Amino acid sequence: MTTRVVVLVVAIALVGGSLALWAEKRHNSGLSTLQDAMWWTVVTMMTVGYGDRVPITPAGRLVGVLVMFSGVAVISLLTAAISSTLVTRRLREAKGLQEIRARNHLLICGWSRHVEELLRHLRDDLIAHGRAVVLIDDLQEEAVEKLLFRHRDIDIKYVRGDFADETILRRANVEAAFAAVLVPDTLERTSGSPDERTVLATLTIKAIAPEVKVLAYIVDAQNEPHLRRANADRIVIGDAHSSFFLAAHVAMPGVPELLDALLGESGGMRLARQPVPGGFVGKTSGEFARHLRESKGALLLGFVSEEQGLSLEQVLSGDYSAIDDFIWRKLEESSKGLGKRPRVEVNLNPPDSYIIQERDVAVTIAPAGEG
Repeated sequence: MTTRVVVLVVAIALVGGSLALWAEKRHNSGLSTLQDAMWWTVVTMMTVGYGDRVPITPAGRLVGVLVMFSGVAVISLLTAAISSTLVTRRLREAKGLQEIRARNHLLICGWSRHVEELLRHLRDDLIAHGRAVVLIDDLQEEAVEKLLFRHRDIDIKYVRGDFADETILRRANVEAAFAAVLVPDTLERTSGSPDERTVLATLTIKAIAPEVKVLAYIVDAQNEPHLRRANADRIVIGDAHSSFFLAAHVAMPGVPELLDALLGESGGMRLARQPVPGGFVGKTSGEFARHLRESKGALLLGFVSEEQGLSLEQVLSGDYSAIDDFIWRKLEESSKGLGKRPRVEVNLNPPDSYIIQERDVAVTIAPAGEG
């Protein structure tokens, strides 16, 4: 529609300019060239009226009247076309049908009570990096609007559909995503195990964009091997530490409360991950720990580093089930996702004499707001 209106404006400028030139050329030095005549036509059509050029012949003034009426009609059409485009886009966004053009965004696939808590924990990092969140699910439109309002300081976009569907993932621009977080549907809106969709979605994402990190949350620990074989980068098992917390309340009173304060939002301290400054590479862990304590009031817990892990072929070298066979065939069909997954090495509470390596990244307990 907008393109047609632009073509119409150009056509009127050409025809009106040509007629004005024919009528005024021999009598009016201000409209003696086609360029001047077209400029006068566009200015008149847009009702700007600079007054630098005016027709002086009866025929020229008649052309001017026709151009004025044409301009009113064209401006109305142009305004309607732009408004229609914007409204249509807004409606598609509200319904989750719009193609996502964001890049380096975070995909959150699925919905459960954990998603809003996840957004609260990620809020500062998302804003600091200018990173958008794209949520894929079948939520009701009203629920989506309330979610967007509650987290209005975060750039959240919504795509309606099944996050295991390739078409839906491509609409969410999964190829350009920073990472994908897969959340099981614990609201029992779908039949079957929620972990099955998580495995299928992991396979689909790795087939489309193998470089995108997939962080999968599963309900049943027995499905962890399937996720590993589907090439998920990180796996979180629900309630994996429940037994520890229960035992700690009995045997180590106070420890669960301390961990709650550290992992919650009201403790004033938080876990932080920060690169080691170049000047400390090759120096001891004790020197770096003193630097953190004195400069940031932070406590060094240890170091983490990413190393190349086992390839998928090595992971699948043992006995595997029918599901694993399905995973293997899907990855072979896509010819993607067969590379080695990085493995995180953890060096917890290193001795003061430990020599810091270039690959090391520090993990600390730091005051909230400190990087």
